[in-house]
Amino acid sequence: MLGLRWNTATNRYWTEYRARIVNTQNRVPAGSIYLQPGTARLGFTVHDLRGGMNFNREHYGVSLTVGVENLGNRFYQDLFSLFDAPSRGRSVVVGLRLRFF
Repeated sequence: MLGLRWNTATNRYWTEYRARIVNTQNRVPAGSIYLQPGTARLGFTVHDLRGGMNFNREHYGVSLTVGVENLGNRFYQDLFSLFDAPSRGRSVVVGLRLRFF
């Protein structure tokens, strides 16, 4: 996994880039439908880009995060995923965090 993050000195704005790089997957878990001699899954690389804003005050904080996962719109299948299902296409994720103290 490779990553790069930038944020302002006040930590108000930030952005990050992440690349998840998986080589050919030869270690197949027991019970998998891919457990056949000579079977291996192809490797993949997935690129993600995220950014956000933090609004922190003395008694509360609000953070907004927006990201795009799988920038290259790559069809890939992770060997150790829970449902053994492929991940399809690009995803947009949005997060909002409210903090009161």
